[in-house]
Amino acid sequence: MRDNTRRDDAANTLSREFAREERARAQRRRTGIAAAVLLAMAVTIAVGLMLVARKPGRTAVASAAPLAAVIAGSRTVKSETTKPAGEVPALPPSKAASPAPVRAKTPPVAVVKAARPKQARSAQDVAIGIGTKGYEPSSVVVRAGVPIVLTVGRGQGCAAGFELPALGIHLDNSAGPATARLGALKPGTYKFTCSMGMVSGRLVVR
Repeated sequence: MRDNTRRDDAANTLSREFAREERARAQRRRTGIAAAVLLAMAVTIAVGLMLVARKPGRTAVASAAPLAAVIAGSRTVKSETTKPAGEVPALPPSKAASPAPVRAKTPPVAVVKAARPKQARSAQDVAIGIGTKGYEPSSVVVRAGVPIVLTVGRGQGCAAGFELPALGIHLDNSAGPATARLGALKPGTYKFTCSMGMVSGRLVVR
């Protein structure tokens, strides 16, 4: 009877030892996993800070103490209390220099002055009569750049035709006064004659 009791005690003791060893192994596994997760997160944060610091125009400012504390804490294994893998000390946010606001420049406004319409000059009316001595007047002075309306009085004989060769004007004034629009002429002297060239005069444009 005593032998059976001793064997039972030995079996119970061995079972308790096995259970204690299993719990210790499970505790070590949990601790190792937590430490690995903490180390991986610390490395990830360090790499992220390095990448931010390398970007042009930005400066990453971070304290090395929290990162060192995370790495040191990942290497320290507590046997009695183990924090869950999800609880990680929060790092202070990195302070990045915010770019200065860019003010859009307002393009200068071009001021355009409206051109004043040119006032049309009234035409110059020129009348040339025919007398006993020829054309009256025989010399006519007009302004340059102003349209000219020329009227020649009734003539007889060779004076029944009016010629202004330089401008290609040919008028028949045998039945009465004849009118020609010469337009605006350039400065110069333009000779006019009768149809036979016996009587002449001049148109002076100044």
